[in-house]
Amino acid sequence: MNSRNGSRSEGAPRLLLIGGQARSGTTLLRDLCNLHPDISLTHEFGTFMGLNEPYPAYRDHIVRLWRAQPILFCRIMRTRRMKRRLSRWAFSMRGHVFALRYLRRIRRYGPGPIDLRAIEATLAELLPGAAFVGDKNPEYVHLLDRLAPTNGLSTVVIYRDCRDATSSYLKLARTTWRDKPWIRYSDTAEKIATRWVDAVEKMERHRDKIYIVRYEDLVQEPLPVLTNLAEWLGLDPEGFAARDLKFVHAKNIGKHGQGLTEREVEDVLRVAGSTMARLGYT
Repeated sequence: MNSRNGSRSEGAPRLLLIGGQARSGTTLLRDLCNLHPDISLTHEFGTFMGLNEPYPAYRDHIVRLWRAQPILFCRIMRTRRMKRRLSRWAFSMRGHVFALRYLRRIRRYGPGPIDLRAIEATLAELLPGAAFVGDKNPEYVHLLDRLAPTNGLSTVVIYRDCRDATSSYLKLARTTWRDKPWIRYSDTAEKIATRWVDAVEKMERHRDKIYIVRYEDLVQEPLPVLTNLAEWLGLDPEGFAARDLKFVHAKNIGKHGQGLTEREVEDVLRVAGSTMARLGYT
């Protein structure tokens, strides 16, 4: 299912993005990738949202995402361990500083289109020492028709059982996200399942250009999955083997039985059942 995308010149940082339907494990995969000493990814910064658009439009994509985050909980630069308030504040400030520095530096490539060369050069300055730099954002999966064919951009997509992804999403839609203006577009099982199908169809359409990860495989056997990913990227798999992966667990597989009503399960299967069966979900 996976094949290697075009690479950049030897020794230069290359660009990597992670996408996938929301609540499908994109954050976990991003955190795991950042354990490798040769990978450095930002967290939902939107680096590739406005790819090849003029600088003002490119900047606006990032600013909208950046401003949507609470000022004391900006996660542009994210760590797995942000439990203490002081730690959250420190990483929040680091994220805001990163955003300002990034936009100031990439501005020199405007006002014309901001292309991969500009993004790569700017990220390489701000994230020195990494062989791969880039960003994670679930929405990238819905932009695959534009992003996947881009030579020089390595794209990784993760997918998950639609029932579990829907259950996890609805839990947030009814609590943390309930006041977000965009939640009305995905506040029912049917709407979320429809988006899931769209993500999978785009993933399958570009399977020869991207690397695909199954969430259930990742949480049950993280090291083999990460080893294969490292080999696809042309990196040393030992960069993952030497890391502590004990925080990865499979407890969230099948939890939709606790989070979805029978009617919601029926709605998911009506919309996504055939696509789920094709991917091996029964």
